[in-house]
Amino acid sequence: MSSNPNSPNSQQVQLPPHLQEINIDVSQNKKIVIKIGSPNWSEIEKTATSRASFNHTVLTGLRVVPWGSKFFLNVREWRGDKSVVPVGSIVIFRALTGSRKHVYHFYYAAFLVREGARAEVELQDHGESSDKKQLKLVIENLEPLPEPTSDDLKNAEAEILNRGLEISKFVDSKNVLLALYHYYVKLKVHLAVAPQTQMQPVVPATTTAVVLQPMESKAAKVVQIEKERVLVKGFMVVHNLPSKSLLTARLSEIFKETKIGQKLIKIVNGYFYNRLGVLSRDYYEILHKYAADVGFGYIIPTDVAPHFLREVDFLRKRYETFEQWLKKFLVSGEVPPELAENKRALVDYEYVKLVKEYLQQHGISEEKWREIVDSIHIANRFYVRLIPFSVDFSLLQEYVDEKAKQRVEDEINKLKEEIAKGVKEKILSEAKKLLARIEQLAKTEITKEMLPKLRSEVEELEKRAKEFGVSVPELEKLKEMLTEEKLKEIALEVSSGRLRALLNF
Repeated sequence: MSSNPNSPNSQQVQLPPHLQEINIDVSQNKKIVIKIGSPNWSEIEKTATSRASFNHTVLTGLRVVPWGSKFFLNVREWRGDKSVVPVGSIVIFRALTGSRKHVYHFYYAAFLVREGARAEVELQDHGESSDKKQLKLVIENLEPLPEPTSDDLKNAEAEILNRGLEISKFVDSKNVLLALYHYYVKLKVHLAVAPQTQMQPVVPATTTAVVLQPMESKAAKVVQIEKERVLVKGFMVVHNLPSKSLLTARLSEIFKETKIGQKLIKIVNGYFYNRLGVLSRDYYEILHKYAADVGFGYIIPTDVAPHFLREVDFLRKRYETFEQWLKKFLVSGEVPPELAENKRALVDYEYVKLVKEYLQQHGISEEKWREIVDSIHIANRFYVRLIPFSVDFSLLQEYVDEKAKQRVEDEINKLKEEIAKGVKEKILSEAKKLLARIEQLAKTEITKEMLPKLRSEVEELEKRAKEFGVSVPELEKLKEMLTEEKLKEIALEVSSGRLRALLNF
């Protein structure tokens, strides 16, 4: 199996010189506090009927990732506190109000983190409402960036491809990546705000810095960003399992409706038929362990996909072993060791005599019989595919007709709701299992040495929820409870049976 192109291990490969200069990382720069405030957002927010958001993402550079014989380009996202960020990073701001189906008011902006910068800007309204409202922002330690033109983005994409790079399939927004390339590689904005000695990029850039002139505060045009992201990324599971009816159908085809044939089918059904059902059940246990049922199918987060595939590969070997023993039994009457040792298993050891009698009656040679048996395929009917996908409103750009665009947007919103519901149910199920362990530990003695491990498990669930844009406030409450200060409280609440109610589980 190929490694994930976002895996840290994949970056151990030495990059070619022409790619080193764009493998930029400003995350080690000096950290400063940034502020984004608005004197009129509270008024605009009142227009929302079901959703409103006012947030930002911090990006710290570009990442070149080797994967097999290819190189992929993705953005670097700041994972720390979004209000304390590295100098030279780029902040993508979004705000919107709307209903479940419509975006009334929508704003976006891109800022460069520069110490000492301060500005008041007015962002244009890109929402659907005819009543346009400008959003006023007051920003500190941030400087507005000029919006790249359409030609700038096209040139960035052409240069990326000419360098032998491919845009990562896991990138959240292609336009944002192209804009970041324009800012970091073409304009070198990160060099204009921090001394080269202060920076610790993955590989130092060698070109001269370009100093940006601050923009006027009004009509701050910025990166063209798609509407609110619906889903970050994941894999859709597509699978096929060998049916138990495959055995009876194939054997019936071989033996037609003869009396001997029906008896043979009954013999095979005893052990092998049931065993095939066990393998199917084991697969679904693996699937439910890693995937979330979102109504229309199963999805798996990128970080657990390798573990899922590892277990699937092991199960595939079990299917192959099953097929080998089935064919041995059909040809020679040999049974698997576990069956031979199981006194409760019923096997008709008159099988070989039965088959020879059948072959003689129908003039079938043993060689021909082997060919018939070899035509029974079980293992290759078992397959699992992971299809990477990302759903966002950039799909709407393909539609000119407003009715078609609205229909697609409605479908995207339905998809988002189904995914969010399924993912949240899956995460809460895992959290309840963890809570049950905590309750069991508390009944004996839960020590402070256990807390870091328990907290890390909660944080892992939080990370998975974040990947799919799902809010699970119960996890935050659980994590807050797992502190030394609350050890006695945990034991008390468990003994009184109030812990689950306290955490809303």
